[in-house]
Amino acid sequence: EKVHRKSKERAAAEKRIEDAWAKFNKVMTVPSASGAAQIGAAVEIAKAYYDLGVVRFSEFMAAVRKNAPDADKKLFREAWKQATAGQETEKLDPTDKEELSKAAREIQREMVESGMTDREQVIDAVHEALQEEIPELTRRQAMDALSRYGIFQRQSQDEIEKLIRGMNSEILKLSQI
Repeated sequence: EKVHRKSKERAAAEKRIEDAWAKFNKVMTVPSASGAAQIGAAVEIAKAYYDLGVVRFSEFMAAVRKNAPDADKKLFREAWKQATAGQETEKLDPTDKEELSKAAREIQREMVESGMTDREQVIDAVHEALQEEIPELTRRQAMDALSRYGIFQRQSQDEIEKLIRGMNSEILKLSQI
Protein backbone atom coordinates (compact mmCIF):
# COMPACT_ATOMS: atom_id res chain seq x y z
CA GLU A 1 0.00 0.00 0.00
CA LYS A 2 1.38 3.36 -1.06
CA VAL A 3 1.37 6.07 1.57
CA HIS A 4 1.06 9.64 0.30
CA ARG A 5 2.77 12.10 2.55
CA LYS A 6 1.93 15.75 2.52
CA SER A 7 4.27 18.55 3.38
CA LYS A 8 3.40 20.53 6.48
CA GLU A 9 2.77 23.54 4.23
CA ARG A 10 0.30 21.63 2.05
CA ALA A 11 -1.51 20.19 5.06
CA ALA A 12 -1.73 23.68 6.56
CA ALA A 13 -3.04 25.13 3.27
CA GLU A 14 -5.68 22.37 3.03
CA LYS A 15 -6.71 23.10 6.63
CA ARG A 16 -7.05 26.82 5.77
CA ILE A 17 -9.30 25.84 2.84
CA GLU A 18 -11.42 23.64 5.08
CA ASP A 19 -11.71 26.39 7.72
CA ALA A 20 -12.48 29.04 5.08
CA TRP A 21 -15.30 26.89 3.67
CA ALA A 22 -16.71 26.33 7.16
CA LYS A 23 -16.70 30.10 7.77
CA PHE A 24 -18.24 30.79 4.35
CA ASN A 25 -21.01 28.24 4.89
CA LYS A 26 -21.73 29.72 8.31
CA VAL A 27 -21.94 33.24 6.86
CA MET A 28 -24.20 32.06 4.03
CA THR A 29 -26.69 30.51 6.48
CA VAL A 30 -27.25 33.87 8.21
CA PRO A 31 -30.11 35.52 6.29
CA SER A 32 -29.00 39.01 7.34
CA ALA A 33 -25.34 38.50 6.35
CA SER A 34 -24.04 41.55 4.55
CA GLY A 35 -22.41 41.50 1.15
CA ALA A 36 -19.17 42.51 2.87
CA ALA A 37 -19.34 39.43 5.13
CA GLN A 38 -19.99 37.20 2.13
CA ILE A 39 -17.16 38.66 0.06
CA GLY A 40 -14.82 38.54 3.07
CA ALA A 41 -15.48 34.83 3.57
CA ALA A 42 -15.10 34.17 -0.17
CA VAL A 43 -11.78 36.08 -0.24
CA GLU A 44 -10.49 33.83 2.56
CA ILE A 45 -11.36 30.80 0.41
CA ALA A 46 -9.62 32.33 -2.61
CA LYS A 47 -6.48 33.16 -0.59
CA ALA A 48 -6.35 29.63 0.80
CA TYR A 49 -6.56 28.11 -2.69
CA TYR A 50 -3.93 30.54 -3.96
CA ASP A 51 -1.64 29.48 -1.11
CA LEU A 52 -2.21 25.87 -2.15
CA GLY A 53 -0.89 26.71 -5.64
CA VAL A 54 -4.04 27.52 -7.61
CA VAL A 55 -3.11 30.37 -9.95
CA ARG A 56 -5.98 30.57 -12.45
CA PHE A 57 -9.53 31.71 -11.79
CA SER A 58 -10.90 28.79 -13.82
CA GLU A 59 -9.02 26.29 -11.65
CA PHE A 60 -10.24 28.11 -8.53
CA MET A 61 -13.83 28.14 -9.80
CA ALA A 62 -13.70 24.41 -10.59
CA ALA A 63 -12.64 23.77 -6.98
CA VAL A 64 -15.40 26.08 -5.72
CA ARG A 65 -18.02 24.23 -7.77
CA LYS A 66 -16.96 20.94 -6.15
CA ASN A 67 -17.78 22.42 -2.73
CA ALA A 68 -20.69 24.60 -3.78
CA PRO A 69 -22.23 23.56 -7.14
CA ASP A 70 -24.54 26.60 -7.19
CA ALA A 71 -21.83 29.09 -6.20
CA ASP A 72 -22.27 32.69 -7.31
CA LYS A 73 -19.58 33.14 -9.99
CA LYS A 74 -19.64 36.95 -9.65
CA LEU A 75 -19.01 36.73 -5.90
CA PHE A 76 -16.10 34.34 -6.35
CA ARG A 77 -14.63 36.28 -9.32
CA GLU A 78 -14.54 39.39 -7.12
CA ALA A 79 -13.07 37.36 -4.25
CA TRP A 80 -10.39 35.99 -6.59
CA LYS A 81 -9.53 39.50 -7.81
CA GLN A 82 -9.16 40.75 -4.24
CA ALA A 83 -7.20 37.71 -3.07
CA THR A 84 -4.73 37.80 -5.96
CA ALA A 85 -4.35 41.59 -6.28
CA GLY A 86 -0.67 42.42 -6.37
CA GLN A 87 0.37 38.76 -6.61
CA GLU A 88 2.86 38.04 -9.34
CA THR A 89 2.43 34.78 -11.17
CA GLU A 90 4.36 33.56 -14.16
CA LYS A 91 2.50 34.61 -17.30
CA LEU A 92 1.96 32.38 -20.30
CA ASP A 93 4.05 33.12 -23.35
CA PRO A 94 1.59 33.50 -26.27
CA THR A 95 4.31 32.52 -28.76
CA ASP A 96 5.05 29.20 -27.00
CA LYS A 97 2.50 26.86 -28.57
CA GLU A 98 3.52 23.90 -26.37
CA GLU A 99 3.07 25.87 -23.15
CA LEU A 100 -0.20 27.40 -24.35
CA SER A 101 -1.54 23.98 -25.36
CA LYS A 102 -0.57 22.48 -22.01
CA ALA A 103 -2.35 25.28 -20.13
CA ALA A 104 -5.43 25.02 -22.37
CA ARG A 105 -5.69 21.27 -21.83
CA GLU A 106 -5.29 21.65 -18.05
CA ILE A 107 -8.16 24.13 -18.04
CA GLN A 108 -10.18 21.86 -20.31
CA ARG A 109 -9.71 18.96 -17.89
CA GLU A 110 -10.86 21.13 -14.97
CA MET A 111 -13.97 22.17 -16.89
CA VAL A 112 -14.89 18.62 -17.91
CA GLU A 113 -14.19 17.28 -14.41
CA SER A 114 -16.51 19.92 -12.99
CA GLY A 115 -19.30 18.64 -15.26
CA MET A 116 -19.05 20.77 -18.40
CA THR A 117 -19.43 18.44 -21.40
CA ASP A 118 -20.62 20.68 -24.25
CA ARG A 119 -17.68 21.23 -26.63
CA GLU A 120 -18.56 24.83 -27.47
CA GLN A 121 -19.00 25.72 -23.78
CA VAL A 122 -15.63 24.16 -22.98
CA ILE A 123 -13.94 26.09 -25.80
CA ASP A 124 -15.52 29.33 -24.55
CA ALA A 125 -14.51 28.62 -20.95
CA VAL A 126 -10.92 27.80 -21.95
CA HIS A 127 -10.77 30.92 -24.11
CA GLU A 128 -12.07 33.07 -21.26
CA ALA A 129 -9.60 31.55 -18.80
CA LEU A 130 -6.63 32.00 -21.12
CA GLN A 131 -7.64 35.62 -21.79
CA GLU A 132 -7.02 36.37 -18.12
CA GLU A 133 -3.33 35.91 -18.88
CA ILE A 134 -3.30 36.79 -22.59
CA PRO A 135 -6.08 39.36 -23.18
CA GLU A 136 -5.49 39.49 -26.96
CA LEU A 137 -5.89 35.72 -27.41
CA THR A 138 -8.58 34.87 -29.96
CA ARG A 139 -11.10 32.05 -29.68
CA ARG A 140 -9.43 30.42 -32.69
CA GLN A 141 -6.05 30.47 -30.92
CA ALA A 142 -7.68 28.82 -27.90
CA MET A 143 -9.12 26.13 -30.20
CA ASP A 144 -5.71 25.61 -31.81
CA ALA A 145 -4.14 25.27 -28.36
CA LEU A 146 -6.72 22.67 -27.34
CA SER A 147 -6.31 20.65 -30.52
CA ARG A 148 -2.51 21.11 -30.63
CA TYR A 149 -2.95 22.45 -34.17
CA GLY A 150 0.41 23.39 -35.65
CA ILE A 151 2.41 21.58 -32.99
CA PHE A 152 4.60 18.89 -34.42
CA GLN A 153 6.34 16.39 -32.23
CA ARG A 154 9.22 14.34 -33.48
CA GLN A 155 8.50 10.73 -32.66
CA SER A 156 11.01 8.72 -30.72
CA GLN A 157 13.46 6.82 -32.91
CA ASP A 158 14.01 4.22 -30.19
CA GLU A 159 13.54 0.76 -31.73
CA ILE A 160 11.17 -0.43 -28.99
CA GLU A 161 9.05 2.73 -29.34
CA LYS A 162 8.94 2.28 -33.13
CA LEU A 163 7.83 -1.35 -32.72
CA ILE A 164 5.11 -0.38 -30.23
CA ARG A 165 3.89 2.45 -32.49
CA GLY A 166 3.72 0.10 -35.46
CA MET A 167 1.93 -2.56 -33.43
CA ASN A 168 -0.61 -0.03 -32.07
CA SER A 169 -1.20 1.30 -35.56
CA GLU A 170 -1.98 -2.24 -36.77
CA ILE A 171 -4.29 -2.84 -33.79
CA LEU A 172 -6.11 0.40 -34.58
CA LYS A 173 -6.58 -0.72 -38.20
CA LEU A 174 -7.89 -4.13 -37.06
CA SER A 175 -10.37 -2.36 -34.79
CA GLN A 176 -11.67 -0.37 -37.76
CA ILE A 177 -12.45 -3.49 -39.81
